[in-house]
Amino acid sequence: DGGNAPLIYKGVVFNEMKGVYSSPESVLRDVSQRSIYPDNTYGVSSGGDPKAIPDLTYQDFKAFHERFYHPSNTRAFFYGDDDPEERLNILDAVFSEFDKAPVTSQVSPQKRFAEPRRVERTYASGEPEPGKRTGMVTVNWMLDEIVDPKARLALDVLEMVLVGTPAAPLRKAMTDSGLGESFAGGGFSDDYLQPFATFGLKGIADADLAKVEPMILDNLKALADNGIDPKQIEASLNTL
Repeated sequence: DGGNAPLIYKGVVFNEMKGVYSSPESVLRDVSQRSIYPDNTYGVSSGGDPKAIPDLTYQDFKAFHERFYHPSNTRAFFYGDDDPEERLNILDAVFSEFDKAPVTSQVSPQKRFAEPRRVERTYASGEPEPGKRTGMVTVNWMLDEIVDPKARLALDVLEMVLVGTPAAPLRKAMTDSGLGESFAGGGFSDDYLQPFATFGLKGIADADLAKVEPMILDNLKALADNGIDPKQIEASLNTL
């Protein structure tokens, strides 16, 4: 167009992340995670917020890659009964091309909040239909670090028991409350230094947004006080 066409942003990662952020569920997950970990690496978008990507300079991008995508920040895994010395030769053929670099990529623990925090965000939903419920709410907790594999397995069982199926007691109580159209949140996420739990609903009317948190807390307390059907626990164990 003779150079008169308006400038637009394009790029593989940029377009991919635009697609991610066009999903309300992805935005909800992103906001939930950022609210739990505001001070460490879990509090940033791993793929990049499309609104921030245009501000990333090539120099910053290159420096980040050189710092973290470096052999000094590598963990190499082998398996089998081959010669260990030959394994080291394979690594040396690549690693010897680099100098050792001081890399600090350890994730710092997130400090706990003195009191609960509430975060409100918006998402792109298009022109709302009359009467359509578009609100979403999650209640999130950061858990303690888990180093015992048995404790991690127990967390997986607890997730299955609470919300793993539509008939699971917490999930059923939440959906039966009528406050939202369907369950939201992924339960427990244990592949973090400090795992987190998230339970919520989507398809909520504005007038009901404030009712979701106490409803979830009340149901969790009832389950803690009254216990869970042993048959549900056994079924969850058989599912894993």
